[in-house]
Amino acid sequence: MTPVGPSPRGEDVHEITLSRGALTARIWTLGAALARLHLAPFDHNLTLAPQAPSGMTGPLQYAGAVVGPVANRLRNARLPMPDGVYTLPANEPSGHVVHCGAIGLHHDIWEVVDHGPEHARLAITRAHLSDGLPGHRRFEALYQLADDALHLTLSAETDAPTAANLAHHPYWALADAPTISDHTLWIAADHVLETDEGLIPLDAPRAVDGTAFDYRSARRLTDSARLDHNFCLSDARTVLRDVARLIGPNGLSLTIATTEPGLQVFNGFSLPRSDAALADGRAMRPHAGIALEPQFWPDAPNQPAFPSILLHPGESYRQETVYGITTAA
Repeated sequence: MTPVGPSPRGEDVHEITLSRGALTARIWTLGAALARLHLAPFDHNLTLAPQAPSGMTGPLQYAGAVVGPVANRLRNARLPMPDGVYTLPANEPSGHVVHCGAIGLHHDIWEVVDHGPEHARLAITRAHLSDGLPGHRRFEALYQLADDALHLTLSAETDAPTAANLAHHPYWALADAPTISDHTLWIAADHVLETDEGLIPLDAPRAVDGTAFDYRSARRLTDSARLDHNFCLSDARTVLRDVARLIGPNGLSLTIATTEPGLQVFNGFSLPRSDAALADGRAMRPHAGIALEPQFWPDAPNQPAFPSILLHPGESYRQETVYGITTAA
């Protein structure tokens, strides 16, 4: 492990380097974040990230991190549970909360449980009500490199009923270019959750057929598109299967396989323009990268018809995601 500087809160952050074949990944203990991912012989980082951990603020606070304990948005920052309603710290002007706001896992330093040349296991615990949520909980993130792929397993356990919906939040940018407008995207989803102005799901999933949300045939991304929506892959956790593919103009291809029932797609339309350099010298701007986040559907505790994110003692929360990265011959 190598020290890489302080977090925005002044805590020491360390980096673990994993390497196998042409792939190299660098993991930060801050938020268990995937800070760098390189595929030889390409020189650029395949994700957006700050140059140092201290830069994980504003829109970059989620970059590559594991977000939770309840990822995505909760209406009016309310978390209904069997024993009552819990209120989280709102962090949006609408009064909603996204990624648990100030109590989010992305703010914290995770413990390195073990690591080797091709894997790293990180964990963090939360005591009962220490963050306002019930249960003494343990969360783990296991990164493993394979041939042309990065595997990520997220797990959780609790000693009291609680809510658990973890998500991994890298911003992908496969080409060394200012935006991802020349990338193409395929999503294996027949339905999507439309949202209100606060990005809260309106009601039941809508069919993508005949709409701007139909990515069942690969389509080119454009700077005019506005995507921050959950694509409904299934109504429960299932077997590992391919759910999305992002292809860059340079021939690089990212295929995402996951067990999760939803995929939140945010194409960075609201990212701010900034002269502050990111890793590899790129600059932040709208559409600089795209987040493709396997998870359960957003606002599920407030939507009884959505797949439940309730986790009971003795149950196993296990999310598996594989990022397959290849290049055209």
